[in-house]
Amino acid sequence: MGVKVKRLFLIMVLLALSANCMDAALNFSVIGNFQARTGADEGTHAGIKEMELALQSPLTENIQANIFLSVHGQDDGSFEFHAEEAYFNLVNLPKTLTGFENNWEIGGKIGQKNIGFGKLNPLHPEQWRMLSAPLAFERLFGEEAVRGTGGQLEWAIPLPFFLQVELGLWNIEREEENTSDLVLKNKTASGRLWTSFSSSDENELELGLSTLQPLSKENAAANGADLTYRWYISSSKRYVFQSEYILGNPGDSTQTLSGGYVLNSMKWNTIWETGMRYDWVDSVSGEGNQWALILTRHGSETSKTRVECLMNKDSSPTFIIQYIFGVGPHAHTIQ
Repeated sequence: MGVKVKRLFLIMVLLALSANCMDAALNFSVIGNFQARTGADEGTHAGIKEMELALQSPLTENIQANIFLSVHGQDDGSFEFHAEEAYFNLVNLPKTLTGFENNWEIGGKIGQKNIGFGKLNPLHPEQWRMLSAPLAFERLFGEEAVRGTGGQLEWAIPLPFFLQVELGLWNIEREEENTSDLVLKNKTASGRLWTSFSSSDENELELGLSTLQPLSKENAAANGADLTYRWYISSSKRYVFQSEYILGNPGDSTQTLSGGYVLNSMKWNTIWETGMRYDWVDSVSGEGNQWALILTRHGSETSKTRVECLMNKDSSPTFIIQYIFGVGPHAHTIQ
């Protein structure tokens, strides 16, 4: 049933885009992700990591259709097709439903998408300030983002400061090849509360709390906290500190799984950026930690070359080289 629901959402969004493309601009974009990876313990692999096709178009003043399709390259040279996301973005829901002007900043999303948990999970990899996923995400969530079919409401609460609450209900289908220690699946409620403070135009602090709670007690649950600090030193120079902590419950035991990362990133000018990340995890697979050294050369807002060195005490260093480019009016800037 779940597969049918996902296909139905994909067909609905495609039909909406097709019916609307004659009257509104249809944004068609391609993102290419090429990688080479080498290490004494794993050999050398190179090729297309992912090719992503983005189709986006406004349907009305307050509704936008979004489809993200991708082809993933495998180590054996084969390719796999994925419908990453297919959803409607809803802005100003009270006006959309009633037709009357109002000051309630309530929006939402409905369809298949990456669930709003923490900072990294909602984003596509080309939006990250790192190349590889942190160790805690690989162990607890798997190689892919936690993705579901359903919807969520987003409300910017009218307060003297910014505070947004997001509540969602999803059906998460666990892929057969997903061997993560935290088995998130079936009907799951999501929640996120986050705020942002700025003491000046040069400084910004974001704090967030997230949760994934199953509707069935035997399934896994997760809670998270994240912190991001940005210091805009000049128009081309900025420093970012970003950290997330995840606490998981497998659901079928009383064991607690946990992990997180701390990232320091410095963009020195319009071209060069350096970063250092520390990961740690304590899960069913055991304890682990690693360091990541990151060097990025930005070609433009939609292209970059990134080199990352992963180091831990149990294996030889692993080096990854990545080139990402974007063609077309893609919705998110490559960081």
